[in-house]
Amino acid sequence: MGAYANTQTKLIRNETIYVDKNNTAGPWDGTIEHPYQYIKDAIENSTDGDTIFVFNGTYYENVLVNKELILIGQSKKNTIIDGMYNEFIISIINDNVRIENFTLRNSGGYQKNSGIKIETKNNCIKDCIFYRTKSGIYINETDSNEIHNCIFYKNGEGVILQKSNGCIIKDCCFCHNSLGINVEQSNGVDISNCYAHTNGIGLFINRSFPLFHEGFYISPASSYG
Repeated sequence: MGAYANTQTKLIRNETIYVDKNNTAGPWDGTIEHPYQYIKDAIENSTDGDTIFVFNGTYYENVLVNKELILIGQSKKNTIIDGMYNEFIISIINDNVRIENFTLRNSGGYQKNSGIKIETKNNCIKDCIFYRTKSGIYINETDSNEIHNCIFYKNGEGVILQKSNGCIIKDCCFCHNSLGINVEQSNGVDISNCYAHTNGIGLFINRSFPLFHEGFYISPASSYG
């Protein structure tokens, strides 16, 4: 084979990079012995296919995910990313990203501010808690994203879908939000086994045709379409 035969092949490294806020003195190389102090440094030094494992603690960051990565917190109640009331806490601008086991709190309060902002495809958010955000998850003009087993508590909106088709929302709980799920001009959205209670509005549907499997339970009843 020629020297340049594989130049179009995408290299997937599949390494685990570690982050621990308590490593304040360094060194920092992403190993379990010398983890990075900040999530953004781990992302900057990662390659497509890597896993970033974040130890418990509160991380005051606004995280941009621009690679095909898995971000995993040690525990969803104790691995906290605080957005410091900025536009987003996490923004995903690459396809095929998975985020799980975090609490995300304190986004900004303006329109389109969010805990996680998604404008790419085939991403999965799992086992996360969203607290005091404008929108917990904001999915805009993209398709085939999934949200599993997340809790949305005291947000402006739990999840908003705008012109985004074929998404899945499963096994999630929405409580004490102004609006639980907002589906705008989005079709084929599969909402299953979710529960909404004590929200201003549990479910709002506008010019959309979502699919309901295994039930969507609202207490007290408050859905509009």
